[in-house]
Amino acid sequence: ETQKDNAELSLQLFTLKPPALDVSFADLAFDKEQWSNAHELFAELEFTSLVKKGASAKPKVTADEQQASLFGESASEAPKNELVEKPWTCYLIDSQEALDELVRRLQHADIVALDTETTGPLVMIDEIVGISVAFDTHSAYYIPVRHKHATHLDQKTVIETLRPWLESAKTKFVMHHAKFDHLVLWKYGIQLPPVFYDTIIAANLIRNEWQKINLKDLSAFFLHEPMQKFKDLMGKKYKTFDEVPLNEAAKYAAYDALQTLKLMPHVEKELDKEPKLKHLYETMDLPFYMVLTRMEHCGITLDPEKLKPINEKVTHELATIENKILGAVEQHPHAPLNLNSPKQIETLLFDRLNLPVIKRSEEHTSELQSRQYLVCR
Repeated sequence: ETQKDNAELSLQLFTLKPPALDVSFADLAFDKEQWSNAHELFAELEFTSLVKKGASAKPKVTADEQQASLFGESASEAPKNELVEKPWTCYLIDSQEALDELVRRLQHADIVALDTETTGPLVMIDEIVGISVAFDTHSAYYIPVRHKHATHLDQKTVIETLRPWLESAKTKFVMHHAKFDHLVLWKYGIQLPPVFYDTIIAANLIRNEWQKINLKDLSAFFLHEPMQKFKDLMGKKYKTFDEVPLNEAAKYAAYDALQTLKLMPHVEKELDKEPKLKHLYETMDLPFYMVLTRMEHCGITLDPEKLKPINEKVTHELATIENKILGAVEQHPHAPLNLNSPKQIETLLFDRLNLPVIKRSEEHTSELQSRQYLVCR
């Protein structure tokens, strides 16, 4: 009886009524040809599955006769990427002739997007699998160096052929997370010059709170071109990238380089709108990545003997705090307590201290959800 008004309001809210709209059923008919008009909204709301469904256009991944003659028969073997909208050409470089010709073209390119593929995310441990580059917005190249069950140039040949160009200060490199690629190539004796533009650093400065800055999400947001995700490529069939069939790996890796190149002007345009953030990018964030790169590659010097007293002091203070907290409960004053454990803190607050559970909103959330929220806070 006391909640009668709320009950009537709930009934009103849950009663569906046709709105008065000046449209007909014919106006609302689904037209798959118009799906692309919704891409911007889908990308903004991160409806990735709907974005992918709209990518019906097939990419061009076969080389024309003139390009195929320059880069060999393998240039036309890369299969179609069903997730891409705009046509592009994927070149697989697996012969010395093709590699030499690619280097010649790279030496004349002004800006080049560079990306590396490895057997895993541990940059100082895992091995390089391939290198991809792009210097125009309609084609990209993949150079394999370590693929199982595939024929290609050996690692040493590729590295030594690319070394003079990679270490040249003339080329302006664009990368997405340049530190990773620097460390990968540094492991093989190649010292890249400082990157010209790092799209992930710039994107981090202009991101919205909800926005992710990995290459796949940025491509969908800025370019309206969804990309195949790594987990979808690997599935349950492959454990490391070098197990992926060469043609599939080539189109995946090459597209990373292509989208990085295409993404740069869009991110750069947004950063230009924020002069202070642009200044921060140019004077602090971009230069500092090389400092972090050198630190990760060379390591840092520590004196364990000087750290021991600090460790003993911190350990003693932490134990004092833990005992003080437990002593306030007057139960098990010497029981161990991990202050970094949400579960243990939850037990302490709500089971021992019997603190009341406060809901974070007017919604009827469960007691368990409220407890977990308070612990996280």
